[in-house]
Amino acid sequence: TGDLGGIEDLNRLWQGTTPWPGILALQKGELYFRRLLAASSLPMGGLPRNGNSSFAIPDSGWTHSPVQASLLTGARNSFTGQIADAGKDTVTDVIQGKLWGSLTSVIPFSSVAFPHMGYYSLRKNWTPQSPYLWMNGARQSRGHDSPDANSIQVSAFGRSFLIVAGVQWYSTADCPASLQAEFGAFNKYFDENSTWKANTILVNDSSQNRGGVAVEAYSTYKSGRFHTSDAMDLVESTYDQGFQSITDTKHFRRVVFIKALNAWIIHDQLTNSGTTNRAYTQLWNYSPEFSENQVVIDATAKMVRTQSPQGPNLEDHIFATQPLTFNKYYGAKGTRYLGWYKAGLGGSPTAKNDVHVRFSGKNAEILNLFVAQPGATSTVASKTDLSNSTMVGFDVSFKNGDRLEYRALRGTSQASIKYSPAGNVAVAGMELSSSDSLLTAIPSATKLSFGSFAFTSQGTTWSAAEIAQPDQFSWSNAALPVPSYFSRAMRTEKSPGPVTINPQRPRHQGKDKAISEIRYNLLGRTLR
Repeated sequence: TGDLGGIEDLNRLWQGTTPWPGILALQKGELYFRRLLAASSLPMGGLPRNGNSSFAIPDSGWTHSPVQASLLTGARNSFTGQIADAGKDTVTDVIQGKLWGSLTSVIPFSSVAFPHMGYYSLRKNWTPQSPYLWMNGARQSRGHDSPDANSIQVSAFGRSFLIVAGVQWYSTADCPASLQAEFGAFNKYFDENSTWKANTILVNDSSQNRGGVAVEAYSTYKSGRFHTSDAMDLVESTYDQGFQSITDTKHFRRVVFIKALNAWIIHDQLTNSGTTNRAYTQLWNYSPEFSENQVVIDATAKMVRTQSPQGPNLEDHIFATQPLTFNKYYGAKGTRYLGWYKAGLGGSPTAKNDVHVRFSGKNAEILNLFVAQPGATSTVASKTDLSNSTMVGFDVSFKNGDRLEYRALRGTSQASIKYSPAGNVAVAGMELSSSDSLLTAIPSATKLSFGSFAFTSQGTTWSAAEIAQPDQFSWSNAALPVPSYFSRAMRTEKSPGPVTINPQRPRHQGKDKAISEIRYNLLGRTLR
């Protein structure tokens, strides 16, 4: 965003009437960048903190009505100051109008993927109170960088929950005189080589290798599937560039956003090609808005929650087979400074809560279910951890009667997700890397033409859409800004009406039949 002013100056300098390819390319790039910023805008205004950018988290809006002037003013000012130059593009105009409160029409998209950069913005809607998750799967780049691959930021109901801790002082001149003796200790936490300030994974207490790794070609796109729908969103990202001297370990993160539940499933998969067990740490940086005693760990229940008597709260329910160790740091000083927040390049750090979830193994998998609620009362009624040596999964029931189920086969990309609302309403879900492409959320299983798909079903009426890896980003129509994530048309299938499928159809046969007999029932279907 710091380059936008210079680019605008170059555009203004060009007064010629003959098109110049250089300036046209610059203008096109500027437009696309503004769209990225607009589509990534935080619900309360501002932009997610990316890398070593020094944007402060927005002021809390949970005490305000979504239409209250103070909240909308913040959104308006941040859009003007950071994205600017609106009025030239339909996409940025409709987002700006929505953030300003002057547009009542529905924007025909919410969550967005930018697969070449690896930026993902998941939101429920365009109100300032919308639950929101930013996922950074960014490629290695030039210049200032930050080891924050696969990190997330989360807000909901006008309150920031999971944030990035801040950015280092670049010289002692930036550091207040009273803190200059601690300049190095604070910078070890905040600097450009530190992963501790981001919501991602450490290996053996080692940060990711971001500096010095070869820059990836801009013509490529990041690996990982993405899908968005009215019911739920999916994003996947893999980091495989190593953790300091550890080069045999990679981190895969899958995020599933269940919109009606204001909940996110975080599936972390750690694998290494060596023979040595590794120590893994999930890092969760909570907003400084929460005091030390307002972030509570219940190790027995495998749960972390914010406990604010007023305003929205966030629960983190954890599912894993391996032993877990929980640590919380709040303004800690010692061998390593932990639990701090700094808004910008200068200024003084303030204390915040860092929660570290530690586990170990050669390969390890862990599930987090983050649930946001508008007040102090939990919306979760009960939960069952179904993780074992072959799969990770859970069943969670909510107080309103809704049910959420997740199953994933260890060491694979195969998973099933099903959201069943209370009452006689449509079920929604996803099947990822399905071995037989069966839609079994209906009484008679239906064979689909693609292996990964999102679906809704009610009785024998159903629809399914393919889930794939996006290989481009475009806005399909300037007058109707609907993102198109695939170079081919999105493939969908719908119920032809009542269907009858022979439930005894031949299944997997052959020389490896004995191996295939190891089965686990996932959401009413058999996966091998």
